[in-house]
Amino acid sequence: GEVTGKRNAKMEYIKYWKKVVERYHVVIVSWPSGLRFGNLSSAVTRQTDLRRLLAHWEEGKTHWKTISPAELKRLNAER
Repeated sequence: GEVTGKRNAKMEYIKYWKKVVERYHVVIVSWPSGLRFGNLSSAVTRQTDLRRLLAHWEEGKTHWKTISPAELKRLNAER
């Protein structure tokens, strides 16, 4: 809930756009290339990939970004 300001906010990989981006106006920035975005129990199965993803989060390469209503509208139009 840090980035959303909502204590009960949770990640939804399957309906990420609708249940996370549109609901909370946040996006994940810089997901590591070569890693499929999705539920980590099925999308990222190799330990080396999990370590790389964790390192990206810890180093701030991959991070949450709050977006404005105008940014959301633009991103929706680009989809």
